[in-house]
Amino acid sequence: MSHASQQNPKSLINQFYQRAKGPQPRYDAVPAPIDGAVQRFVCSVTLPGVTVEGETMPEQVFQEEGRSKKAAMVSG
Repeated sequence: MSHASQQNPKSLINQFYQRAKGPQPRYDAVPAPIDGAVQRFVCSVTLPGVTVEGETMPEQVFQEEGRSKKAAMVSG
């Protein structure tokens, strides 16, 4: 098993942006609007646009929802 496969996705994303010398990703977790009695959270990650080896990756935003902050961060 490679070292990279043992790391969590958030660590791999942060390492990529550090190597690319680009702006760091932004992670947010906020309570979702309550729909019924169950509290939910919406987590998002904003990946800044970056150019690596002549190829440009535009800014992207991903969101996921879960019953807890942790569940929302690892879903998807």
